[in-house]
Amino acid sequence: MIPDFDKMTIKHKVRERNIGIYRKLSGLQSLPKDKQYWTLCATQSRNPKSEIEQMTSLGFIEKYQFHGVDRDEEIIKQNRKNHTEAHWYAGEWESFINPKIFNPAFVYLDTTAFADFRVATNLLVTTMLGCPEYTLLLVNVMLNDPRSRKSFSLQNLIESLNKELPASFLKKWNNHNHNKLEIDTYDYTATSRTIMGTCIFFRNGN
Repeated sequence: MIPDFDKMTIKHKVRERNIGIYRKLSGLQSLPKDKQYWTLCATQSRNPKSEIEQMTSLGFIEKYQFHGVDRDEEIIKQNRKNHTEAHWYAGEWESFINPKIFNPAFVYLDTTAFADFRVATNLLVTTMLGCPEYTLLLVNVMLNDPRSRKSFSLQNLIESLNKELPASFLKKWNNHNHNKLEIDTYDYTATSRTIMGTCIFFRNGN
């Protein structure tokens, strides 16, 4: 069963933290008017604690800057009805990393599919290559699978990115050392059984 994110206090706090990260790294209080917020959106109700409502109520974005992607076409249809000003896409995330529409300042990849670092690596490489300068990219991953003993290693993810992406490109992202990517992370408990980890990437202006 899909959790009701509108009712998860931890999600509300994490979004506030994420906004704080963007403000600290960019020096801006809100997204530039010509930039976008991209996310794997799930259902976006009119509840004040839904992702789109919270981000706008905090003065971080306008609704027209919100770009949401979900595989479920019915979810996207309902989101379009709930928030006509925003942009909604039904399909696979990678198919929308297109310079004709993809111009973010903030990308939030929050998915339980990241229990496998290889899947995460492929998706991240595509996304990072499409991000313009001064983009914050936050990647949320499950550090454990509560239904098995499987765990997720952030170190494996970082090592994979260092192998997949050229050193000249990695230099464009924060915290590089000897042409290798180093990233900041933070963890939180999503449920009593699931630990989440967030990787923080910020593309510099060089």
